Amino acid sequence: MAIIKTEAITLRTTDFSDTSQVLQFLTGSDGVVSALARGSKRPNSPFQGAIDVLTLNEIVYYQKRSSLHELAEVDQITTFPGLRCDVSRVYCASYAVELVYLLARDTHHPKELFDLLRTTLYTIERSRTLPQTVISFEIAALRVAGFEPMLDHCTSCGGAIRNQGCTNFSPLQGGLLCSSCSAEVTDALPVAPGAVSIARALAGGISKPARVKISPKQAIDLRILLDRFIETTLGSRLKTKQYLSRI
Repeated sequence: MAIIKTEAITLRTTDFSDTSQVLQFLTGSDGVVSALARGSKRPNSPFQGAIDVLTLNEIVYYQKRSSLHELAEVDQITTFPGLRCDVSRVYCASYAVELVYLLARDTHHPKELFDLLRTTLYTIERSRTLPQTVISFEIAALRVAGFEPMLDHCTSCGGAIRNQGCTNFSPLQGGLLCSSCSAEVTDALPVAPGAVSIARALAGGISKPARVKISPKQAIDLRILLDRFIETTLGSRLKTKQYLSRI
């Protein structure tokens, strides 16, 4: 039985019994790890408060042959306090955690996904441009998982897509379509002028969203496109998505 020590972000908690919980962490070494925290619900448990969702911890667990390991120690690094004083930040962080949980099933790069989520949670704590931050995170997370939408060329013919004018986006084909190919695709969604250049700018990294100006209409348009693309790609609808309209 190996003993593993690693940084971990708590994604989910589920009651296992009257006194214990099963926790799901995102780690940089093994992706999503499920661990049983025995006695975590008892008064004065060493785990109490340290394993809440949206906390960054250093954990030690016993790696078992089954998919359920056993938590031994938790040393809390941060609770991301800046998130908890603003409900909009909680919404954004909760959405980020749910998306990462789903993407982590398919990624071969858990370290990149862990680093991205950790950086994103720190960024959400202080961001003054939450819509841009969320969109930038989504594109980056999709890229790490191998699902990045194509924003430079037509996904059908490979032709270049200019920033000017209207174009279309196909969730099924995974990116933008030129005007010629749009007529042949049944799920083509219109993309408003300027939205393409904004999406490309936000794809530049989670540290850059504050520099990108975006109107409420453009934010709504990009939100619709990303929602449809993520649902089509993952085959499921995120429960926390409904909260993004409130930020």
